[in-house]
Amino acid sequence: MTDEHFYHALSRLADNDIDPELFGELEAYLLSSDQARAQYQEFMQLQSLVGLELDVHHRSEPHLPVQRILFRQKRRAVFVAWLSAAAVLILGAVLMRLYLMPEPVAGDLVFKSSPGTEISVTHSGEGSPTGQTMQPGSRMVVEQGVVELQFASGVRSVVMAPADLTMRSEGELFLREGRAWFHVPEQAIGFKVRTDDLSVLDLGTEFGVLARPGEHDEVHVFKGRVEVESLRVRKQKGELTAGQARRIDPVGRLVEISTNSGGFLAELPDSLPYLHWSFDDGVTSPVAGTYPYIERINTVGEGGTKLVDGPFGKALSLNGQGQKVATDWPGFEGTRARTVAFWIRFPEGKQPQQFGGIVGWGDNSHEGGKWSLIAHQDKESRGRISLFWGNRSVKTSSVIGAGQWTHVVVRDMLSAGEDGGVSIYVNGQSEPLKGRFYVTGEEAETLTVTKNAMPLTFGETIRDPEIAHRRRQLKADLDEIYVFDGALTDEQIRQFTDSQRSQFEKFGGNSETKPTIK
Repeated sequence: MTDEHFYHALSRLADNDIDPELFGELEAYLLSSDQARAQYQEFMQLQSLVGLELDVHHRSEPHLPVQRILFRQKRRAVFVAWLSAAAVLILGAVLMRLYLMPEPVAGDLVFKSSPGTEISVTHSGEGSPTGQTMQPGSRMVVEQGVVELQFASGVRSVVMAPADLTMRSEGELFLREGRAWFHVPEQAIGFKVRTDDLSVLDLGTEFGVLARPGEHDEVHVFKGRVEVESLRVRKQKGELTAGQARRIDPVGRLVEISTNSGGFLAELPDSLPYLHWSFDDGVTSPVAGTYPYIERINTVGEGGTKLVDGPFGKALSLNGQGQKVATDWPGFEGTRARTVAFWIRFPEGKQPQQFGGIVGWGDNSHEGGKWSLIAHQDKESRGRISLFWGNRSVKTSSVIGAGQWTHVVVRDMLSAGEDGGVSIYVNGQSEPLKGRFYVTGEEAETLTVTKNAMPLTFGETIRDPEIAHRRRQLKADLDEIYVFDGALTDEQIRQFTDSQRSQFEKFGGNSETKPTIK
C-alpha cells in the first residue's frame, strides 16, 4: 500500500465513507507494519485536534446565536469522540489479530507475525481475501521478521525472512526463498513444498526447507519421513527419515549433509530474531537469542582479553593493543536491514584513538562489502561513533563522555537516499549525523562468503588480509551486544533502551537481571 493510498484510506475512514474493500486493505496494511499503526494513531489524533481547532474558529464567529454555537460544539464533540473510539476499536482489533490467529476456512490459510515483521501479500483473481488470510494464488513477501502459517488442513509452518512464498493450493506451497519449518499432521499427509530446485512430499513428518536464490536448497527431516526430488538436470529422487538432510548440488544430485533443527524456528519469537553476547560467563560464553544456529557459533578472545564489571554482570575490556573478540558467524549479507545495540565506556585520561573497531563484519577489499562501527576519541577524551558501510560513512554529532557507560543503538536499513537509512541513538536520543560520501560506483552490499570476508568481530576494524597490518583495535569497554535481523522501529528502540537503562539505574551498573526485548 503506497503512502498516498494509505492516507486516502485513512481520510475515507475519518469521513465515515470507507467501503468494505478499502477497509480490508487498510486493515491488512495495519496488521503488517508497526510504522503504519503509529502513523494511524498520529492521523486520528490530528483529526481530533483539527476538529477542536474548527470548533474554536466557530466560537469566534461574530453574531452567531448561542443555540447554534452549542449545537456545533456538541456535534464536534461527538465527532471527536467517534474518531477516538474508532482509533481504539480498530487498533485494538489489529493488535488482537496480530497475536490471535483465526481458524482458516477450507482451502485458505491464515497467518500471524512476530513484532517488527514487514510483509506484503498480493492475491490473484477475484474475491481476494482480507486481513491475515491467503488463498490459492496468494503470494507473500517477508522483508524482515517471522510469520506463522496455519492451513485449514492442520499444516503449520514458521517462515523466517527474507522469504517469498506462494500458496498454490491447500496442499502445496511454493517457497522461492526463505527458511521454513513445517509440521504436518496425519490427516494432511501428502502436503508438498516446492522450491526452484526441490520438491518435498510429506509422508507424515516434521521437516525444514531452506531456499536461497542462487545457492543450493536444503531439506532437513526432524520427525517421520519425506520424499525429496531434484528438479535440476539430474532428476534424483529419494526418501528421507528423521535425522537425515540433503542439499542439492549444481547438477541436481542430493548431497548428504548434517541435520540441524537449530537452523529453523518452530515458534514465533517475541521480537525480531537476534543474537546476544553478554560476556557474563566469560568471553567464550554461549551466544543467546532467537536467531537460528546460535548454538553453533563460536566466540574466541584474542590478545589476552579480560572482563570487568559492566552494566549487567560482566563486560568486555579492551586496551587497544591487540585485544579483540572473534566469532565464526559471517554476519548479515547483502542489503538486509540490521540493528546493533551495545553499551560502551570510553577510557578516561586523555587516551586519543581513531578508527577503533567496535562491531563489524564483511569484505573490505570491495568498497561496498564491509559493515563496520568505529570509535573515535580526541585528546580531550571526547568520544564519537561512526558507521562505515558501502561507499559512505556517518558520524554522531554529540560527544560521548569518558568513564561512563553509554547505550548506543544503530539501525541501518541500507536504503538509498542521503542518509542511507541509518539512524544512531545515544542513550535513547536520535543523533544528528554528519555524513561523508565516496564516489566509487559500488553500492552498499555486505559480502560475507568471499575469500577475504571477516566474520563478526568485536574490538577491531574490518580489513582484508592484504592490509591486516592496518587493523586497529578498540580501547574501551563493551557489554550487552545485540545484533537484530532487521530494522527495529523507533518505538521498539525506545522501549528496548528504556528497559536497558532502567535495569542499569536500578542495579547500579552490575545487575544479573537481563532486560526483556519487545
